Amino acid sequence: MIPHQTRGLLGRIALAGVMLLYGCATPPGPAPTPTPSTAPPKSAPLERTAPRTSGGYKVGLLLPLSGEHKALGKALSQAAELSLFEKNDDVTLLMADTRGTKDGAREAAKQVLSEGADIILGPVFSEAVTAAAAEAAKDKVPVLAFSNNRAVAKNGVYVLGFDPAQQLERVVRFAATKGLTHITAYVPKNADGELARDVLTSLQRDGLLKGANTVFYDPKSPGTLSYKTTPGTEALLITEGGQALSRVISALIYHDEHVGKYQFLGSGQWDNPATRAEETLKGAWFAAPNPGARAGFEKTFLETYGYTPPRLATLSYDAVTLVVTLLKHFPKKPFTKEVLERTQGFSGIDGAFRLRENGTTERHLSILEVTPEVFQVIDPAPRTFER
Repeated sequence: MIPHQTRGLLGRIALAGVMLLYGCATPPGPAPTPTPSTAPPKSAPLERTAPRTSGGYKVGLLLPLSGEHKALGKALSQAAELSLFEKNDDVTLLMADTRGTKDGAREAAKQVLSEGADIILGPVFSEAVTAAAAEAAKDKVPVLAFSNNRAVAKNGVYVLGFDPAQQLERVVRFAATKGLTHITAYVPKNADGELARDVLTSLQRDGLLKGANTVFYDPKSPGTLSYKTTPGTEALLITEGGQALSRVISALIYHDEHVGKYQFLGSGQWDNPATRAEETLKGAWFAAPNPGARAGFEKTFLETYGYTPPRLATLSYDAVTLVVTLLKHFPKKPFTKEVLERTQGFSGIDGAFRLRENGTTERHLSILEVTPEVFQVIDPAPRTFER
């Protein structure tokens, strides 16, 4: 239960959690009403003009409430609670335990769908998303998953997680504007590392980079990487965070004590206080949402539940608040393809975002510089989307 003394503050946060964005040519005012000329196609995930059941809309929330990842599931459920703690006669939250597994997600999806869910939030992990989405598709119910794996995204299944490719492209493009166009990347030999290689290759093919070299290492032993930099290298890109990041840095220093002469670039996995403890990374850059924007949410969560929420908690909070926002502005058709994929997008705790037809989420990201005290915003994210 949420303590009574925090309810007034939480109410103000809930109201400001997610806002509709408008294009530059659109003056502030009521949200636009969908018109017949832009009606969604027959393949739209949901085409209802009223809730599936009487008594308002029902929102399924699929989380790992037991098993290995139950702590994460608990935090995400509490973040959702912060969005819906005030009485809302139009929304009923249907929470179901995925157990962090594919089979558990399938059963959880069946459960909330049988109870009349009009939209599903979650699950977290890729296999669970695929299983839950298969059930939701039978009833044409859209899914807003907390995964960042674009491989599970598709029509009607949106992945809200922070896309690694977008993060890497943003920081590399920023580096290029500063004249750093020769980059060597040290990445794990897995799907994440291959994604980083593909991003660099694409940017080099487009002419943004003059040189791009990728060095793979065993993800189980990052400290054993081979040190290779091509002539003219100006920046080093490291995609991992936490202990793996520390081990990669240590390996680089072992091979070259002057490695700090390069500009370091990173991914959103650097969005962790431990990154600031790495002396070599002082002045390094990475792309992520502005951490200052979520400070209020984290403070309230800490005061309410007694611990600092995990990074993914904002996804759950924003997803639930987005549902409430859509019900307010589009009460008759809140979850149609047209509404969910509105070009202007939305603004949440993690900044501006919009859902794309292919199921991915486009986000505006800031460039952060690592300092011992804070992650300093040196290039703010745009607040709106161009058409």
